[in-house]
Amino acid sequence: MRESVLSPDHADIAQSLNNLAALYNDRKQYDKAEPLYERALKIRSKHSSADSPGVAAVIKHLAMLYKKQGKLDKAEPLYVQAVEIREKAFGPLHPSVATALVSLAVLYSQQNKHSEAEPLYERALRVYEDSFGPNHPRVAETLRNLAVLKYEQKDYETAARYYKRATDIKEQEATYTHKGLSRRSSSGDTNSTVKNLMQV
Repeated sequence: MRESVLSPDHADIAQSLNNLAALYNDRKQYDKAEPLYERALKIRSKHSSADSPGVAAVIKHLAMLYKKQGKLDKAEPLYVQAVEIREKAFGPLHPSVATALVSLAVLYSQQNKHSEAEPLYERALRVYEDSFGPNHPRVAETLRNLAVLKYEQKDYETAARYYKRATDIKEQEATYTHKGLSRRSSSGDTNSTVKNLMQV
């Protein structure tokens, strides 16, 4: 409807495309969502700077969509761009940057690019510790991701050390809130890996 009134690349069209793509995404109709997100990104990039919130939002959604479809090579540059946008907007030591770093590290881990993922996890860990303190759930989650990465690299001693620290944080949090940390890390279902770490 908007396109019949506005030009096909009008800035307002991007919002409609983004909303429709989100609907298809929620219904797991990824093949229909993808071209809409791509078109929304193209329109927003034409009207806004590369680091604007509107562009950043579409980049995030499109990157996640690519990842869900296993199109990791297409997702990677968007995750890199998301880190760069947040660094420019908030500075390199902001928790939002750490979250973007973890997302990129998870993607690298899924591609078995462990040497690229590890420094990102470590940097995110430092930012979370400096921002929230050493016993925050975000710290524990990042430690778990590092533990899984080290386990996959067969560095079982370091993996166990990271996992123990993550578990200690979880137990401390449960003492205060009676609500434990999920047994699922941001890199996916790691229950089997966690069980193996407990036996190291």
